[in-house]
Amino acid sequence: MVGVFLMAAAGAVLPVDPAAGAITATGDITPTYDGFSIPWNISGDLTVGNTAVADLIVSNGSRVTDVNAYIGYTAAGNASVLITGTNSQWINSGDLFIGGTDTAAGGIGILTVSSGGLVEADNIILWTTGSLAGNGTVRADSLTNYGSISPGGGSIGTLTVEGDVTFWVNSALEVQVDNSGHSDMLHVVGDVNIVGGTVRAISTETIVGDKEYTILDGTTVTGQFDALDTALLDVTMVDPNEELGYANDSVVMRITAMPFDLGIGETVNQQALGVALQEIAEEGPSPITSLLQQLPTLDGVRASYDQLAGQNRPPLAPIAAADSAKFMGIISNRLQGARGMVNSLERLSDTPLLAMASSGGIQMPSIHDSSWDGFLWSLGRDTPLMGKQEWGAWAKLYGVGGDRDTDAGIPGYSYSFFGQSFGIDYQFSEDFIGGVTGGRSDGDVDYDGLPDTADIGAAHAGLYSTYSGYGWYLNSIVVYSLLNLETRRLVDLTAEEYAASFDGRELSGYVEAGFDWQPAPTWLIQPLAALQFSFLHLDQYAEDGYAGALVFEDQQYESYKVAVGAKLTKELLLDAQGHTAIVQGRARWIHDFGDVLSTVDARFEDVPPISWEVSDAELSRDSIMVGAGVGVRLARGLRAFVDYDTSFNSDASVSVISGAVEYRW
Repeated sequence: MVGVFLMAAAGAVLPVDPAAGAITATGDITPTYDGFSIPWNISGDLTVGNTAVADLIVSNGSRVTDVNAYIGYTAAGNASVLITGTNSQWINSGDLFIGGTDTAAGGIGILTVSSGGLVEADNIILWTTGSLAGNGTVRADSLTNYGSISPGGGSIGTLTVEGDVTFWVNSALEVQVDNSGHSDMLHVVGDVNIVGGTVRAISTETIVGDKEYTILDGTTVTGQFDALDTALLDVTMVDPNEELGYANDSVVMRITAMPFDLGIGETVNQQALGVALQEIAEEGPSPITSLLQQLPTLDGVRASYDQLAGQNRPPLAPIAAADSAKFMGIISNRLQGARGMVNSLERLSDTPLLAMASSGGIQMPSIHDSSWDGFLWSLGRDTPLMGKQEWGAWAKLYGVGGDRDTDAGIPGYSYSFFGQSFGIDYQFSEDFIGGVTGGRSDGDVDYDGLPDTADIGAAHAGLYSTYSGYGWYLNSIVVYSLLNLETRRLVDLTAEEYAASFDGRELSGYVEAGFDWQPAPTWLIQPLAALQFSFLHLDQYAEDGYAGALVFEDQQYESYKVAVGAKLTKELLLDAQGHTAIVQGRARWIHDFGDVLSTVDARFEDVPPISWEVSDAELSRDSIMVGAGVGVRLARGLRAFVDYDTSFNSDASVSVISGAVEYRW
């Protein structure tokens, strides 16, 4: 069975089976159809959609006759008429008015003539609210168009008009075109007078290169259309190489399709996607490239490139590494207390061994970070509870967050994690303490300028130790993390959401060596050097969805950060009652020898495997961290401290202020 499409009065395209009924009349139709007369001969006028919705279908060789006819008579009318099938006819001995009365525009009126159907009238007026479509035949002395004519009616085809046709200002001729040079055509057996109007070209597939289409022919053609309004390419996307050519008996439309990779992309990700899209377009039609060519503005194309490129994926690797760095920072704080050296100076303020007071681990430069942590409980060695034991146990809650500004057109993002950590350690000798640790964290990511989101879950397990002797110390941490990530990406071009869930794993570690030099009872100088490493692997995965769904290849992300610095601590006696204060200054230089650019290969799931590289903005390799802190012992067991630290590099500066009041009993 051959199907046709009816453009319903409300604007929807409805499938119609021509065999379903010879004449179907529903809604506001005057006179009322009796339901069985074939042909339906009307002695007077026929109105379809006077003040309400109405639909009339004439099929299977049936026939309707009347004097004058109206489709969408008043502004409240909303009507469609379909004449379809060989020898199906609508014969008007008078005139036919589509989308109005005999004097003015009214309501919505749609006439579709297809598959051998015929409509006949003395004169036909197509008002501004009216449209004519299909691949059948219309016969009239004159057809005057103020509205829209769409040959083909759902697929590429030819609409024949036997009679003269006039296009007036603000009228439209809509034609579908394909990449093979085929197009809809209005074939006029008569003269065509183009007073004005617009040609709208609608692509059925991706157009590549130069194409030429004959969209109208007639006995003679005079005048020209006011403008070429093509949905293929916005005129701002190319030099105006698209034009309408006129012969004395036809109108030829010439279109030059601009490559997707030239003059469109402004960012590195837009440009990379553009190169891939051009290769895809040259290999064959793609829904994505076809949709892109229908966008009206260049800014809209670039915005679609941003959503299509998969820019939500590259930041996930450094963000996951930031969570692991914070987890190691928690353990580092534990080692500081467990080491038990120069307690009177070092332990008044819980400043981490690492440079940033509020964020353990060597954090990512160029990203604004903030974090917090606090002990849920601790017991065993060097704690108020069971402090004489050689073992210790602890648990801690922590949070870490950060954001990165949009850089060079690559979207920024913000993230936050909440986690729990715990550990058990044992003092094997006077110089060595070792322990095991575990924990869980969950985080979320939002993106600047993109409607995308991501969730990251991590399960951590690791070992830690500290060795000290003759003033030297060596702290070491190694952590293995299992990752689960979920992403959601929205693309306005396809009106779809693409979701995915995938796994990853990470091996990270931190080693710090330093020297506790106490030149005087109230002075402590601690030079130090540190190495932090991370080996992160994220698995390949494919998004759920259709045309715009992406496949991301697996990714290796490696980081090797080294740091050198020092801390200087001084104890001050505040009064004769023994109240003391400790002031500390610290500084550190950090250099990253590893990956400072997170990149992933991506490709569309439903086209040939042509991939592109999508990347995050590059991080700075070098940064400086400086800080100061003050701690005050207010009474026995009661102390307070405040710390200020800042890091800066060529891209950004970060400041962290932290403080606490602690009472021990």
